[in-house]
Amino acid sequence: MNYEIVKVSQENQETLRNLIQFYIYDFTEFIDAHVEEDGRFGEYPLQDYWTENNHFAY
Repeated sequence: MNYEIVKVSQENQETLRNLIQFYIYDFTEFIDAHVEEDGRFGEYPLQDYWTENNHFAY
């Protein structure tokens, strides 16, 4: 299986938001994170990746 690391474009923001849900789930063993009423963890502040210098999402 081949993998490629690519910079996330703003058009793929929604995909990244969905993948971060799995990331947070994996860390619930170590952090205090709770599922909200809609069945998802709280929103992760992704907007900085496209508005701040030196913030990049891969």
